[in-house]
Amino acid sequence: MSLEKKDIKYGFWSVKNRKPEYLTFDNNKINKVKWLGIGFQNEDNKTKELKIWNSTLEKLDNVEFVWTYHKLNQTTFESICRMKNLKGINIKWSSIKDLECLKERTEIEHLNLGLSTGIESIRPICELPKLITLESEN
Repeated sequence: MSLEKKDIKYGFWSVKNRKPEYLTFDNNKINKVKWLGIGFQNEDNKTKELKIWNSTLEKLDNVEFVWTYHKLNQTTFESICRMKNLKGINIKWSSIKDLECLKERTEIEHLNLGLSTGIESIRPICELPKLITLESEN
């Protein structure tokens, strides 16, 4: 995937360019979408739902791009990194510290780390041979 003029104007992850489907882990469409926004059914039950998401994500071979709109933890980030056909990750904010699992995803083209102020080293990003865009808010 190459950059288009609108990607340069608005940024690759802008909702003016791309609209993920915000689904919950039990939605029937989850095995068909390529652009997935991770959602929750119940904010009060987020811990339980995250455990289910973590076991579901790595099985989603159809997903190429993931958006997260909750505070992403290290465990869920590593589950996302195990997604086989992943080309892009958009993180709103996170508590992740280690990016080492990105090395396994050599097909990553677009990465937005959002507000991820705890990252200890960005060295694994240097090993992404197909990376086109990198965004961060910190």
